This record gives sequence, C-alpha cells and structure tokens, in this order.
Amino acid sequence: MPNTRIINIDGVNPDSEKIKEAAQVIRKGGIVAVPTDTVYGLAADSTNRRAIDRLYEIKNRSKDKPFSLLIADTLMLGKLGIRVTDMAGKYITKFWPGALTIIMDDDTGRKIGLRLPGNDIARELIRCSGVPLACPSANLSGEDPSDSAIEVKKIFDELIDLVIDDGIKHTGRESSVIDLTSNPPRLLREGAISRKELDNFYDNK
Repeated sequence: MPNTRIINIDGVNPDSEKIKEAAQVIRKGGIVAVPTDTVYGLAADSTNRRAIDRLYEIKNRSKDKPFSLLIADTLMLGKLGIRVTDMAGKYITKFWPGALTIIMDDDTGRKIGLRLPGNDIARELIRCSGVPLACPSANLSGEDPSDSAIEVKKIFDELIDLVIDDGIKHTGRESSVIDLTSNPPRLLREGAISRKELDNFYDNK
C-alpha cells in the first residue's frame, strides 16, 4: 500500500469538498483517520465487512470486541433500529453532541455503542459517507490514543488510506462509555466526561 495521504481541513471552517473526498475513500472501503471532539479515530464504513476486518487487523484488536459507531444525527438511530428508552433520551439530550458513548439495544436485542460527536468535520464526514462509521480510537490496542494527525501518521503510515489534519492537538482523553441497557446505568469507561458528572446527572435527571 502507498504512503498514507494527509489532507488539511480547517476545524473551524471545514472545506466541504475535501470532506466529500474523504467520504469517497470510506465508501470505497478505505480507512480514514478523523479528528473528533476527544481523540483521533480510525473511521470505516460500518456496513462493509471487509473494511471492518481490516480495521481489526491494523489495530491488532480481538474480534470479540465490537466497535462503537459514530452517527451524524439522531435520525440515524431509527435507521439502525435502536430502542431509545426514556432514560436514554435524557442522556442523549444532555450529552450529545459530545464525548459520551451510549450503549443501547437495537430491535434484535443486540447491544450497540453509539456516539454523536461534537466535531463538525467528523459529523460531516459521516453525513457524506451516508452510513454510521465504525470509529475506534487511532491507536494500537492497549496503547494510548493519538491526539494529532502527525502521531496517527507515524503509527499507521501505509496501513490506512487517509489522515485528516485539522491542525489541532486534541484532548488525548477518549469518550466516556455508559451502558444504558441496565438500570442503574453502568459506566464502562471514565473518559472525557467524569464519573461524578454522570452520577450527578443520573441522581438529578
């Protein structure tokens, strides 16, 4: 595979044509490193089995660990058949767009982690791709997540197709992950949103 390309996209005023170019890579089964409101992620078409297999391979991740999905808006929840409970609706209203991955059931009873990111480039990339994106953090499994395009390129050069560089060093903290399929909810990972903030929200919702 040739060297991974980098394209520069202003995070404040994103160039829609460049985002469409990146989305075309995803629609063809490619993998694109994209900035989010937390860390860089590796984005792939969640409906493309070959792309997902490749994502597992380059991250050196066990296939018994499913990828969470990024969505562009809450309308995608309906298309995925997600059961949005009253409690989930309250968390969505409070924390989306943002740094909270919410695990919910779909209409087959399968648990899916979902996040609506608070980053314009990421959301527009999802819209232009036309599908929810599998988007784990841009790191090898067990390593710290990448917070800049330069770091992503260093790790994944010749392994992924494209890196979007927004010129920003990101927080370095992954999203928090909460399981709302149980009551009370279970916090599976404390990340950019603290356990205290989530606990306080549950107590006062």
